[in-house]
Amino acid sequence: MLGPVPGVIGTLQAMEAIKVITAAGTPLRGTLLCYDALSGDMPTYAVQLPPSRPDCPACGDGTDALWRFSAADPLVGLDALGCKQSAAASRPEFTVTWPRLSVHSYAAMRRDGQPHVLLDVRPAHVFQTACLHGAVNVPFKAGDSPDMLVSAADAHGKGLPIVLLCRAGNTSAAAAAALMEAGVAKVHDVEGGLIAWRTHIDASFPIA
Repeated sequence: MLGPVPGVIGTLQAMEAIKVITAAGTPLRGTLLCYDALSGDMPTYAVQLPPSRPDCPACGDGTDALWRFSAADPLVGLDALGCKQSAAASRPEFTVTWPRLSVHSYAAMRRDGQPHVLLDVRPAHVFQTACLHGAVNVPFKAGDSPDMLVSAADAHGKGLPIVLLCRAGNTSAAAAAALMEAGVAKVHDVEGGLIAWRTHIDASFPIA
């Protein structure tokens, strides 16, 4: 049943090589392409990776990488590799000038019923697999215009504080920076994103 999978992956890799050699299209640099052979509606999807740090023992320039995986931990990620990256630690091209929310602070905000607009900036197909109740999906990536974020915030609660959320807190920080540069006030983002939410708040949340 899984015999064709290596062929599919090999074809995808060949296509990426062709794009690089011919300068055609957009290569998947900095992106992890995932393939689910058993999916009936979304067999492929892409995850934007945070940039590496030169001083990181796992993804940096050194040769002494320490690969520490745990088979018992289904959420092995950059922290398990010794790379404790966050939006502030992954060499962002902006300075954090807005109040970031810890997942504990945001959980309290939701629990207390504080009015706000929650914008989830992950890709639509990832948002559709799992999201926090009340979240509005506005896909965003670094370099995008914040216009769609502003429009969505105005449509769902003009004048209310905006809380931005993504998987790990990197893209939401970029979105917050874009909004601040556009002159939008009352902007927050959730530090650590949904990974931190699952780790510290809701262990049952299915990270997508």
